[in-house]
Amino acid sequence: MKKFIISSIFCALSAGAMAEDAGINYNEATVNYAGYKSGTTTYNGYALGLGLMLTDNIYALGNYQSFDSGNINQGSLGLGYRMPVGGGADGFFTLKYETDTETVTSNGYSLGAGVRARVTADMDIVGAYSYRVMGSNHDYTFDGGLNYKFTSNMFGKLGFATTSGDTSTSIYTLGLGFNF
Repeated sequence: MKKFIISSIFCALSAGAMAEDAGINYNEATVNYAGYKSGTTTYNGYALGLGLMLTDNIYALGNYQSFDSGNINQGSLGLGYRMPVGGGADGFFTLKYETDTETVTSNGYSLGAGVRARVTADMDIVGAYSYRVMGSNHDYTFDGGLNYKFTSNMFGKLGFATTSGDTSTSIYTLGLGFNF
């Protein structure tokens, strides 16, 4: 797994040096309805997200999710590195500090990689894979999503994430986002 991640980083960095800018805006705030399934139980709640470009390629990101009337809370803060890979697409890597209170408060980190691509002038899609260590749990998460622009600053957001490994959960989101 380490060799795959390291070789992916070097391939993406070398491709990014020659690629054109995809024009995808990472300065965004999102508000979502969220459904969370853990085992056989499904909880309703909300998810908030924030992204902020710090340089041309480095961005800060954070999110907060609350389910079951505040009994389950999850959050993360991190940094991402994006690089245009041509054809209206960005490759990215993330490193995040995470916290989760589903069973007991647990803190950890995750390392992820993915692609975000502009499909049309108004729509982009994202797919990512991450490895997370939370206490003694080691998990793998696949995320997918779709953003559709309604105006130059407002977009609809649809997302799904599934986690497997030492824990098994899934989250789906539907909401609005604002670019700034």
